[in-house]
Amino acid sequence: MKQAISNVHIYPSAFTNESRIFKETASLIRLGLVDEIVMVGIWEPGLAEFEQLDAERSILRIKEKFVFKRSLLNFIAKYFFFQFQVIRALKGRKIDIINCHSLSVLGIGVYFKIFKGTPLIYDAHELETEVNGARGLKKRIGKILEAIYMPFVDELIVVSRLIGEWYKNKYKLPNATVIRNVPHFYPYSTKPNIIREMFGITAGQLIFIYQGILTKSRGVHIIIDAFLNVKPEQHIVFLGMGEMAEEIKAIAAKHLNVHFIPAVPPAEIRNYTASADVGIALIQNSCLSYYYCSPNKVFEYLMHGIPQIISDFPEMAETIDGGACGWLISPEKENLVSLLQQLNRASVAEKTASVLQKRRGIGWEMEEAGLVHVYSRITEKLKLK
Repeated sequence: MKQAISNVHIYPSAFTNESRIFKETASLIRLGLVDEIVMVGIWEPGLAEFEQLDAERSILRIKEKFVFKRSLLNFIAKYFFFQFQVIRALKGRKIDIINCHSLSVLGIGVYFKIFKGTPLIYDAHELETEVNGARGLKKRIGKILEAIYMPFVDELIVVSRLIGEWYKNKYKLPNATVIRNVPHFYPYSTKPNIIREMFGITAGQLIFIYQGILTKSRGVHIIIDAFLNVKPEQHIVFLGMGEMAEEIKAIAAKHLNVHFIPAVPPAEIRNYTASADVGIALIQNSCLSYYYCSPNKVFEYLMHGIPQIISDFPEMAETIDGGACGWLISPEKENLVSLLQQLNRASVAEKTASVLQKRRGIGWEMEEAGLVHVYSRITEKLKLK
């Protein structure tokens, strides 16, 4: 009789909208790679400390209690005390495989690897020690901890090829499995008109959309400035939430071609995105992690059948076939304005035709092969014990 495999996934979030981890864990169960999954995160007011997501998956949220007012001391205290709380919460639980989805919780996996012999998977969502917010003492501490922890990692999962190459070269790893954050494939249907109906945009006008976190690091300020300097029949829609939301709302109230839609449930996003004509993702080259990134919104634009204007970075360029499915620019306002002045319905239609061909070859279902390879190697190690 096959022994049931219990898998724990740890990530410092409340697990309210962690689409990548939800996709991964659902696939692991459906493919029969594990039998039970517990996702461990951070409790937030209004959420249950324990939530049964479905028959095989549950969420355990840990309350953070150890807080100082000074920022550095608070950071260090929360880091170590949260790890202690998670280890205590998991004490006595059967854990066959442990996944850590962030450097900040990788120490928990190392603990179970050293003291329990539990196989450890590090699922890096970005190049963590080279992100925009990692600087100064925080960055130095991160690099030290990463160097200490990486030798204990059995399998590394990354979101882009170049991030995988960086880890392999840095830590002399035999492999890094790339599992891109791609949406599930779904059949393309009639193009919806939600945005046109919502804002009274006529059929002859072009709709551009930015979806995601509204911050300067994602080039939102560049997009705003550009659309204040183009033809009024070119409309930009910002769909999401973040620190620039109120600023965008104020600008939208004064300019007829700027629009704002608050974040919508994941199941509804496709109808909004697909109703636009062109997607925009102008990530700023402010850190190596961004330069090597392969954002999920790039795949979402492809899956929703629209071409896109994106930063001319290697992974992003590869995703849209070097520009066949969109336009590559250096992410500055002048470049975006220049491109927008050249675009018309005919040029957008040409790129859209390429997108509709490209989208047939992508989908989360194709990324699942990476999970099969990783977990097959891990389960072989379990059998040898």
